[in-house]
Amino acid sequence: MRLLKTKRPLFALLLFSVLISVFTLSASALEYRDDLKIKVGLEFGTTSPKQAQFTSESGFKIISFDESTYAEEILFETAQTGLTVKNTSGIATVHISDGTEVYRSESETLYIAGIDGALKYKDGTYLDVIKIFCKDGLMRVINIVEFEKYIKGVLPREIYPSWPDEALKTAAIVARTFGFYSLGGKHQKYGVDVCTTSCCQVFGGNGENEHPATNAAVDATKNIILAYNGKVAMAVYTSSAGMHTESSFGAWGGDQSQHPYLAGVPTFHETPEEYPRGTWSGTYSNEEILAYINSKSAYAGKLKGVIDSIVLEYGETGYARKITVTDIYGSSVSAKNSDNVRGMISKFVRSACVKIVPNYDQPTSASVLTADGIKTTTTLPANSYVLRADTGNTPVNLFKITTSPVSFTISGTGWGHGVGLSQFGAMTLAKSGCTYQQILALYYPGTYFTTPSGLAAEKAGSAQ
Repeated sequence: MRLLKTKRPLFALLLFSVLISVFTLSASALEYRDDLKIKVGLEFGTTSPKQAQFTSESGFKIISFDESTYAEEILFETAQTGLTVKNTSGIATVHISDGTEVYRSESETLYIAGIDGALKYKDGTYLDVIKIFCKDGLMRVINIVEFEKYIKGVLPREIYPSWPDEALKTAAIVARTFGFYSLGGKHQKYGVDVCTTSCCQVFGGNGENEHPATNAAVDATKNIILAYNGKVAMAVYTSSAGMHTESSFGAWGGDQSQHPYLAGVPTFHETPEEYPRGTWSGTYSNEEILAYINSKSAYAGKLKGVIDSIVLEYGETGYARKITVTDIYGSSVSAKNSDNVRGMISKFVRSACVKIVPNYDQPTSASVLTADGIKTTTTLPANSYVLRADTGNTPVNLFKITTSPVSFTISGTGWGHGVGLSQFGAMTLAKSGCTYQQILALYYPGTYFTTPSGLAAEKAGSAQ
């Protein structure tokens, strides 16, 4: 599910899209524990490398590691500050800088860590344990890290550390809640809970990626998550929402009764005109929009000519929940649910809270028969029907003057899918003196605060 999130000023705002599969995610009772470690996939699937290089000023240790109890035993240590792990015929082998092999695992899995608890991989510093899993000539690189450390590595990439403390606390609880909600989700087949991109939440590692202000917010809200009806809440979030948040049903479909706290709420306190790209507008040629739609595999080849019309249908929240694009030959493509509307024309919009206005050239002049005889006019409306008499024996008939839009003006408010917390809205409320409790009560009505262990106790009690 992609959502829009903010990073440190060094970074551009990211689009966080949440896919419909998010409705199937849920943490199991065994995972409701305050000391949970989360499995963050640094590289897996199509990004899997054949080898991985690590550095650590303190040296390295290779350990046996129990992923359930987190118990570990040192198997090998080295003062070397740089190591390369390779997939050697399905076995992880460890090499120093001159290529000498210094350790060979007994299986396809290897656990490695810095002696001081930190190591560097590519541009990030990672704490606790790195799991290497060899498969099909490639490797999965997974950071198994304490949940609170993970949130400290997420928050500076997802929100501005310069924002008010209550906005940062709000973001910490939401990021933690969404992280718990994602356990056992769409990346489970790769043995990871979340990835490092806006597909889940952006994680840049720890160390230099952390910020004192966001760390303080994580510590101040330690282990606090949102729940609804005994389950972790689906605490999705967006960058800004305009005057109303979208419902989860409107954005992705599904059963709204499963997430009544995401039914959409008025947010009149928001000032999108003051937010980065909170309002947006542009005029684009017919051909540019047509080419972009045709470039998407779901719609490729379905539109045969230039666009004749773009029709939007809106939900009660003000977001467009259906788009139909029709060409001059009558062929059309459409998308339902507001996040799919946004996806079809994502090059031109920031959200589905959008309006599209066609722009026409002046109609071509035509000779028309009037009560005063034949007159020439240039004021024919588009799609007019005009009598035409051909020479010879051809009878008089009707023909249609078709004028297609030369361009469309597309404008709107908000950035992202619009569901759940609006980050900039939370910032505005925090500046006005609202607490994180008040902010979260507005955006996720009906949810309550708990901890993973508290939720586990609640589930255990209800089972008796």
